Amino acid sequence: TYYNWGVLVQGGYLIGDSKWEVFGRYSYMDFDVDSEEDTYQEITGGMNYYFFNSHNFKFTWDLNYMPDGVVGSVDNLGYVPDDEDQWSLRAQIQLQI
Repeated sequence: TYYNWGVLVQGGYLIGDSKWEVFGRYSYMDFDVDSEEDTYQEITGGMNYYFFNSHNFKFTWDLNYMPDGVVGSVDNLGYVPDDEDQWSLRAQIQLQI
């Protein structure tokens, strides 16, 4: 039996009447595994651009910082497991048809 737990705190702010939204996020996970380091933190900041003022068509970019590196338990997120701090820059377009 495993007991993994975590917490996620995030917030965003739509800038006036513009199509831009800034956001920030902090996540912490504690994995129930037998390893020296079994916690994972991620600090994220980014922006959304809404082409038609809705989530139907938007562009998102964010910058992620993992201050303690990435433990092997979360390597399925596309990060390379390592105990050194890591940075990740992501971008995506979301289109609802």
